Amino acid sequence: MTPNVNFVSNLQAGNFVFDGAYVQGVLSQQALPTGPATNFTAIVGAGSWGIPNRVLTASGPQGALLAVGRKTSVKASAYSAAIDASPECNQFKFVRVTDGTDVAAKINLVDTATPTPANVLILTAACTGSDGNLGSARIDLASGTATASPVYNITIYDPFGGTTVYKNIPGFSTAGGPYVATAFQANALAAINGTAPNSTANPYYIATAGTSTIAPVTGQASLAMGSGGTDGDSGVTDTMLIGTDAQAASTGMYVLRGSIAGGQLVL
Repeated sequence: MTPNVNFVSNLQAGNFVFDGAYVQGVLSQQALPTGPATNFTAIVGAGSWGIPNRVLTASGPQGALLAVGRKTSVKASAYSAAIDASPECNQFKFVRVTDGTDVAAKINLVDTATPTPANVLILTAACTGSDGNLGSARIDLASGTATASPVYNITIYDPFGGTTVYKNIPGFSTAGGPYVATAFQANALAAINGTAPNSTANPYYIATAGTSTIAPVTGQASLAMGSGGTDGDSGVTDTMLIGTDAQAASTGMYVLRGSIAGGQLVL
């Protein structure tokens, strides 16, 4: 590459060793051309977490776990492929494929009714898959009583080992008043779903109100596990992994169009 050249004139005698014109080489500011990144692997396969038919990026085995879950029991496991590729490659782009039978797990936090309690809050996993079954949640009474200004804490244990505590959620409508289900549910949903001021939505579960009208079970007895989450992987075929090319509605391998130049593709 030819450098730019500046011509420096000596207009005052004595400024340089010799009078006259000097040539100063200046490095070009033009950046060298770069090719596509080649230090990543694109993997299309089944998983137990993650939104299907969307590019999911991750770094390293832990990132892969958070992207597509810990599913390893099927031939087309995206997580198993990522583990096999490490440590030679630790940058990944995943596309999770399902057979359409995948279901999101739910955590039901119930009231004190007997013999059949009703749901106070329902936490639905943000992604389908069996990893959602590994989460849990509980409600604790932080202050007051069920009959006088009850205030609650809600703790959510996500499927990947994290814990989030939503503190000081009012369960009453008027100061000194008893528990009011609609008030508690509205305040809990605002905190968990991130619509309350200065709050952030829980990335793993979405809260909805149940049909309960009485106070929730609290303490250790309230601890509820996720259930009902399924992976939808038993019917995944090679054809599904390849997918269809339909622009924004593409599935399988075709979801990666335009994003894997230079990388390796694993189906």
